[in-house]
Amino acid sequence: MRAWRQSEVDKSEDLNLNTWDTESLFEAIRAIFPSILESSTGTDSKRLIEIARLAFVSQGPGLPWGSDQEAYVTALLGGALSIEEFDWYEESAEALQSFAIAVYGGLMALHASGQIDEAGYSLGEAHVVGYILIHDVQLYKLYRER
Repeated sequence: MRAWRQSEVDKSEDLNLNTWDTESLFEAIRAIFPSILESSTGTDSKRLIEIARLAFVSQGPGLPWGSDQEAYVTALLGGALSIEEFDWYEESAEALQSFAIAVYGGLMALHASGQIDEAGYSLGEAHVVGYILIHDVQLYKLYRER
């Protein structure tokens, strides 16, 4: 279990959280992606952490963003969401990495608020890859237009 999730209370007992519509999150993040990009500051990993934080806040207003979330995003950027994992997208790599990290920020907020459980989080992780494959050109355009 991820450190930022260890302190969460299981809020899923009365909800069927494993069948949530992942695309609704992806579309919500896509809609605010330009404003997230405009609002993010810093360079390289600091900017990507800020992108994740802004997406987290957008999906979980009032939820605290802390060192556990930042450490988790930093680990993602050193592994599964490193720029090397996006290299095959060539010139779109940075744009798609930025979108992916925004989605992870949103997923963390939905989990922290109890809207999705561990299985729902994993479902979002699995589906974001396909979403990016389908929408890579549009996401790149949004990134470039900022």
